[in-house]
Amino acid sequence: MAETAGSRHRNGFSFRDLPIAWKLRGLALISGLLLLTVGIVGIVQLGHTQDRLRQLYNSNLHDVRTLGEVRAGYKQVRIEMRKLAMSAAADRAAANRSVDAAFGGLDQTWATFAESRTVAAGSREQAFQSAWASYKTIANEKLKPAAAAGDFEAYSRISAAEVDPVSEAIDQAVDGLVADEDAQAKASLDASASAYDTARTVLIALVVLALVLTLVVVQLITRAISRPLRETVDVLTGLADGRLDQRLAVRGQDEVGRMGEALNRAMNRLSETVGTVVDSAAQLNMASNQISGASQSLSQAATEQAASVEETTTSVQEMTAGISQNSENAIATEGIATKAAAEAHEGGDAVQRTVAAMKEITSKIGIIDDIAFQTNMLALNATIEAARAGEHGKGFAVVATEVGKLAERSQVAAQEISELAAGSVQTAERAGELLNTIIPSITRTSDLVQEIAAASGEQSTGVRQINVAMTQIGKVTEQTASSSEELAATAEQMSAQTAQLKQLMDFFVTGAAARPVVTGTVQPAARGGWGNESYQRAGRDAARYNENTPVTAHRREVAVPDLESKFERF
Repeated sequence: MAETAGSRHRNGFSFRDLPIAWKLRGLALISGLLLLTVGIVGIVQLGHTQDRLRQLYNSNLHDVRTLGEVRAGYKQVRIEMRKLAMSAAADRAAANRSVDAAFGGLDQTWATFAESRTVAAGSREQAFQSAWASYKTIANEKLKPAAAAGDFEAYSRISAAEVDPVSEAIDQAVDGLVADEDAQAKASLDASASAYDTARTVLIALVVLALVLTLVVVQLITRAISRPLRETVDVLTGLADGRLDQRLAVRGQDEVGRMGEALNRAMNRLSETVGTVVDSAAQLNMASNQISGASQSLSQAATEQAASVEETTTSVQEMTAGISQNSENAIATEGIATKAAAEAHEGGDAVQRTVAAMKEITSKIGIIDDIAFQTNMLALNATIEAARAGEHGKGFAVVATEVGKLAERSQVAAQEISELAAGSVQTAERAGELLNTIIPSITRTSDLVQEIAAASGEQSTGVRQINVAMTQIGKVTEQTASSSEELAATAEQMSAQTAQLKQLMDFFVTGAAARPVVTGTVQPAARGGWGNESYQRAGRDAARYNENTPVTAHRREVAVPDLESKFERF
């Protein structure tokens, strides 16, 4: 059996666990990286070759061309000097300018060559510079004066004796420099050839490595996909032939591996289902035999129940009369409770209106109190004004004093009335609270009475329905006797069909041990359940069925219900 998913997780990551899409992306990534590496190596080597060619052109070829210009410039100097020596007196000034230009051109050409050199000046450069300096010294000190004097013989003698050795040294130095540049160019060419060989070898190795890695990854992916699919086809082919004992060896957690696990679970479930169907067929056969025997007892029980139903009908009729009387009394009580609740609501409303009126009186008395206070203040002011008037105001002062006394008495009376009104408000509010407390109780009483009346009506209706039902039960019991015979015939047909179902299930091979035929005495089930508990236990046992476990290791003896014991005798 293949390793499970949990063991694979404990053992670490595996290539087989990768999804197929990731495997294909990995193949594309590896191929792309290898192609990118080959391209980068090729581009780098091409860059090196380009650098060497650029160096060959900018350094070696350029220096050789410059040395050729140096050689030509020196020859031009010799020619211009000879022209100067052979020129007439009138042309010597122009000839001198040409000589100076030739000297300047050669100096500039040599300076260009010296600047382009990437290495330090060697013996050949020093030899050229020394010979050129000697020539310039001879030209300035001897050749130019001889040419200026028109002494061509002296010029020729000096040239042969002193200039020719210097010219030979210059030529040798230039030839040596050209040879050096040629040697450097040859070295650059050899380096380019060596770099080409190296790059070719590296590129060939990278291409071979890319092909090998690509083939290896393709082979791994192919094995990870094709082999499980081949095994899946074999298992499905066996399933078509009824083989339920085959399982896939799951080697990864990719799509194919998860498909294999799902197929294994489906095979396990199908095998469990087939085993459960076989067990159920055997149990159904036993149940059909039991039903056939119970149908005979059912006929006798129906006759006894008919007599019991008649007695029950008489008792129900007496119960109906009592319930009707209770219903009428409840309806009368309901009317009284409803009237009391309405009167309590009206009393509460009256108390609330009384409280509102008392509060209004209290506010009016407050206004009277304010008026009395203001009147007292006016009387006091009048008394003061009468005192100022002297003898003429005495009578007015007496009147003002009496008015002030009346105002004080009015204020005292208003305060007493206000206190009485406040006390009345508190009393009325307390009465309103008590009424508000009583009203819900009265309302609840009315509701309860209504519920009692409704319940009594429902009981009366229910009892009438029971009476009708008992009549129908009497008819049903008569039909039960005839149905029991039909039930026996149906049980025989069921037994034949279960045998046919067992024959069909024998087509499947689950890999489990041979299933024993259920025989023996049937245990009677508990009364009142019709054997449902036994069948439920059998269903739970079937759900735990495993095709790799022998049937005898987990199977229970299923109790087929004794249908005869389900009938009560009256």
